[in-house]
Amino acid sequence: MEGHDVEDGDDDTTILSDFSINSDGYITEFSYSCDYSSSDEGDSFTGTYNFTYNSDGQITQIVCSGSGKETSDGETYSYSGKLTTSLTWSNGVITKVTVNDEASGGDYSESSLYISYDYGSNDYANGAKQYTNSTAKRLFASYGTFDDYEALAFLGYLGIGPTYLPVSGTYTYEEDGEEYEEFTEEYSYDSNDNGTVNWENWDGDMVYYTYSDGSSTKAGVRAATAVKSGSTTTRTHGVMSPLRRAVLKHKARVAAGK
Repeated sequence: MEGHDVEDGDDDTTILSDFSINSDGYITEFSYSCDYSSSDEGDSFTGTYNFTYNSDGQITQIVCSGSGKETSDGETYSYSGKLTTSLTWSNGVITKVTVNDEASGGDYSESSLYISYDYGSNDYANGAKQYTNSTAKRLFASYGTFDDYEALAFLGYLGIGPTYLPVSGTYTYEEDGEEYEEFTEEYSYDSNDNGTVNWENWDGDMVYYTYSDGSSTKAGVRAATAVKSGSTTTRTHGVMSPLRRAVLKHKARVAAGK
């Protein structure tokens, strides 16, 4: 996967390699490395992702483990640890997500993120059982750069998505056992005749979905971007993701004592 040109002096490269895929075509493991640098900071990480699914093909756990280095204000810190994302399913939908960060070293401390989804009166049927921004963008993160492989969920490589799409998600962030922030996002959608999502209003931002062949089947969508066992994908991009930007802002507030 190739990204766009580097902008604003930032350089961000992510490599996914050594994919393992189960008999259902879902990814169970891959190696991950990233290097991010700008004029005054940098971050590098090397590790492994492991994915667990239930008998219904729904992803229940994501474990990222490894080590890296972070440069900030001219100083370089080493860190290591494990990031565990656990998904709770009920009646075909994701009801809760818990992300526990056990990283140590540098300015990293133990933290947790909790996401609770509300589906209203099951207003939005997910005919293709696909992942969207609301159900994937916040779930898949790493110690290094963020939002680097949610596309694998969009393409059906990370299991079957929920039967219905949520109308809102409430996010609670804790650090060292103390609640830091809570906010709620709201979502709405429009579907194509074949059940795929046409567009999504993601808390005020419009996201449009296009499909290579108009098919609602995972096999048809996957054909556009094939991932095979043992393969490697690389993405280079120059704009920080919103989640990375939020984390950096949080670190700045902590450093300022706010």
